Amino acid sequence: MNDASRVGPMSTQTSSGPNPFCTRFIRPGSLDYIFPVSVAADRFWKRLERLKFRGQILGKHGTGKSTLLATIERQLVAERRVVVPIRQPDREGRSLFRAVWDTRGQSGVVLVDGFERLSRIAQAVLIQAACRLDSGLLVSTNRPVKLAVLWQTRVSEAIASQVVARLTAADEAAQRHAVQRLAARLARHPGDLRETLFELYDVEASRRAAARGVLRCL
Repeated sequence: MNDASRVGPMSTQTSSGPNPFCTRFIRPGSLDYIFPVSVAADRFWKRLERLKFRGQILGKHGTGKSTLLATIERQLVAERRVVVPIRQPDREGRSLFRAVWDTRGQSGVVLVDGFERLSRIAQAVLIQAACRLDSGLLVSTNRPVKLAVLWQTRVSEAIASQVVARLTAADEAAQRHAVQRLAARLARHPGDLRETLFELYDVEASRRAAARGVLRCL
């Protein structure tokens, strides 16, 4: 039995805009990170300050680590802090250590996405340098490293539903269709919102193609 027979007929309402699950809409930084209802965002920011802007965002692939790091980056820039984002740490080499040096003692923060790609020796040296120079160092990683855990990312169906609602806010037909199929797609990729959204792109593309076909027959 396919998805359509379980949840009802496919919508024949056409959508004129781009597919809301296009890569440009779901890439890290396109949407702000959504905290669980049980967690007040201000508590997160206070913990960040208590840790002197040094810590790790820990989580599996597709759980929002890069999105949270991008959200933090926007906030720090708004506060006029010196921010140096590093998105390909395994290719940056000496730039990593230069970034720590450039942010020393001035409320600066180095943001490293994918810290696990560095060798353990490089990780240890970078962490030690940040502590000695009083630089902020926030990293995302899918494996624990020797920094305090600032946040551990997880994806629930409630969070995934909020993300889908934001992405499809301007397209009622796409929203209704995606929400009906979200749970099944998320079950295929437990905790991995990225892969779930990739599948929803295909779901929405199929709905639009079917809707166009129906209209041509009318």
